[in-house]
Amino acid sequence: MKFTNVEHKILQHTCPLVLRITAYLPIVIIFFAVFSIPLRAEMWEWKTFTNKSHIRDLLVTDGAVWCATNGGVAKLDLLSLQWQTFTNTEGLSHNDVTQLVKDQQGRLWLGFKTGYLNVYNPAANSWKVIDDFVSHTIYALAIHGDSLFVGLDIGVSLFLINKWEVKETYKNLGDFPVEIPVNTIEIQYPYIWVGTNLG
Repeated sequence: MKFTNVEHKILQHTCPLVLRITAYLPIVIIFFAVFSIPLRAEMWEWKTFTNKSHIRDLLVTDGAVWCATNGGVAKLDLLSLQWQTFTNTEGLSHNDVTQLVKDQQGRLWLGFKTGYLNVYNPAANSWKVIDDFVSHTIYALAIHGDSLFVGLDIGVSLFLINKWEVKETYKNLGDFPVEIPVNTIEIQYPYIWVGTNLG
């Protein structure tokens, strides 16, 4: 087969181009193969693995021990001796849990270093997030009836459970400096005792 000068020049310029295209062909095929697969978030189940070595609070309920840790919440079933963990992938706002208490409805209230409150309903396996204290740190929680007392880095807040709202925050606690952090709360009705670094 004979080529004219024009055809010969076209072949000279086309062959290197064809060689370059065929060199990249496997990459192009892989690219289209990967990105043509429908990627769906529901295909993947994320799991967060955290260090739970620092237990900050314990709560014993019917048949279980709940642990508030620096890496989420750990629950020990006392009958089966099986552990269940709760982290941000199971519904927590964050993983750094400082306190937990149980209310009259059997719900668990969790306080976080970030100021979030989470409410876990074991019967419905559902979480509710409360962000009223986000600019503060939650150090303590105590429940009396419909009242949740929240020990913060600025004092004590009263949260009304049935109304899902903060009623007021007490920043001046006796002779202590204003806005002193409250590390623990004990309710012996009609008194509320608070513990601080100064007493």
